[in-house]
Amino acid sequence: PSSAMPVHILTPNAIEDQLATAEQLCLERGKRLTSIRRQLLEILIQAQRSLRAYELLDLAREFQPGAKPPPVYRALAFLTEECLIPRLSAVPVSTSCVAAGVGGSV
Repeated sequence: PSSAMPVHILTPNAIEDQLATAEQLCLERGKRLTSIRRQLLEILIQAQRSLRAYELLDLAREFQPGAKPPPVYRALAFLTEECLIPRLSAVPVSTSCVAAGVGGSV
């Protein structure tokens, strides 16, 4: 038997459902899932793996040319603080945990 973890196929609807869950959690907490926060979260959901901050920055530049590190780091900090992504280590690496339905108990 293979020890590799299976990758789940995410349909556009499944991704939208996860983003809607994140949006709802933010609304319930009186927070905003801004455009960059939402886009970074979507990248993490689609990646289905951990990404380093600079990988995210490169991907963010595809939808937001000229994106700079400070806004990306602030967005990652927000997503971490709101338990929408876990902080995996001292190295700035992020992945999505919205898919697991966590959103508050990481």
